[in-house]
Amino acid sequence: MYKKSELIFIYADGFSLKISKEPLQTMLSFRQMEKGSHESGGVLLGRHIIDSSDVVIDFVTTPQKNDNSTETFFFKNKEEHQEIINTEWKMSKGTCNYIGEWHTHPQDHPIPSLTDMKTWLRLVKETKFEFGELFFIIVGRESLCAYLVNQKIYRLKLINE
Repeated sequence: MYKKSELIFIYADGFSLKISKEPLQTMLSFRQMEKGSHESGGVLLGRHIIDSSDVVIDFVTTPQKNDNSTETFFFKNKEEHQEIINTEWKMSKGTCNYIGEWHTHPQDHPIPSLTDMKTWLRLVKETKFEFGELFFIIVGRESLCAYLVNQKIYRLKLINE
């Protein structure tokens, strides 16, 4: 699966989530291949394609100095990641937006934990963002999974590759 230079996930309603080459390679570089390695993560930045429901991930933040992690836990420092979000937004003249979060799991084929799901639902309720849904990606050793949480429905939906 990871031999591809980019990934495209198709949602049941027909829209797609594309992970461009650079952010995909960045996330893959943090896979937990060694026993005892810590989870990593960051935010997803990208754009909604005009006149469609398609979304493209163009950039991801990486673990920052004040993030906290263990083998099975990742907590990002909001302020450090927000600085990067603000910079990317300004550099893109407002086209590169916050569209979600990513993190790793020490599993070949990752499955969201109860903590992941509760965190995602809380983020959708409490976070200010431009569009009606956020995306969440978990990177495993051999595959990754993508989920969507809608701001009005508050339900997790798996997006299939």
